[in-house]
Amino acid sequence: MGSSENMRATDQLEIDFLGFIFHADSPRNLTDEKLLSTTTKAEKVLVTRDMAAEKLIALAKRNAIQWLQLHGNESVENCIEYKSLGFKLIKNIAIGNASDFDKAMCFQEIVDFLLFDTFSQRGGGSGQQFDWKWLKNYSGKTKFFLSGGISPEHAKVISALHYPALAGIDLNSRFEINPGHKNIANLKQFLDELHYNMPA
Repeated sequence: MGSSENMRATDQLEIDFLGFIFHADSPRNLTDEKLLSTTTKAEKVLVTRDMAAEKLIALAKRNAIQWLQLHGNESVENCIEYKSLGFKLIKNIAIGNASDFDKAMCFQEIVDFLLFDTFSQRGGGSGQQFDWKWLKNYSGKTKFFLSGGISPEHAKVISALHYPALAGIDLNSRFEINPGHKNIANLKQFLDELHYNMPA
């Protein structure tokens, strides 16, 4: 999120999570913590990539954040440590080919959610889409969020995806006016269409 006004408008759309990116290589990197103190209905999530554990824990605790979204090479042991401290975890799995879902299996019953995003050297945020037919290769029980290149015209397609472990979607670059600043009209239209097309 890039501004308090835009964050509040996004929060009014009855979404479940708001992500706050703390990673220097991201165009959405937050350089201060002021937004994290704003009260929201949605759960606030710290989105990071290979941040030192001590720094991440301190940042989260300082701002009373429960959710961490990990986009780097964080290990199972790292995740177990964060869970032991009471954090809830979303672990990104970068998908570059149909076999990459195997990488998710070691995190089963350790993280709260997985996030399947398109592989990029930046660790996410490429705005590109992997082949969603590959989702059939995921055999785990831990629920996942779908990410990567999702745009406003995908509402009907996503509503037709029938994977028991699919828990939600991650909307980012293609719903932005500029990095970190959400296009509220596009978000609302997409969510309305998604709910309209969902089976009763």
